[in-house]
Amino acid sequence: MKTGNVESALTRFETRIGSSMLSDVVRGLIGVIRGDNNVVYFQMLSHDFKQLELQRLKSEVMKRPGKIRRYSMLMLGCFIVMYLTVMMLQIVENMGRLF
Repeated sequence: MKTGNVESALTRFETRIGSSMLSDVVRGLIGVIRGDNNVVYFQMLSHDFKQLELQRLKSEVMKRPGKIRRYSMLMLGCFIVMYLTVMMLQIVENMGRLF
């Protein structure tokens, strides 16, 4: 930014980092500097970044199915125990009324 030309500074920054996602952001910023209306472009870019993050998280989850399955089964067991406990307490409490 010391050169005074914002577009060339952004372009140099883009080439220095070398990220495709950053390249998309820099292209949008250069368009804004030139006076273009890039509202829709940034909305689409935001949507694409969210989709990439979801794909990354899904691939990370698929790497560890054993841990997740174990905790899921533990939670299922806790829910079943809670449900059966409430049901048994109600049955025992109402046995006097039945007989």
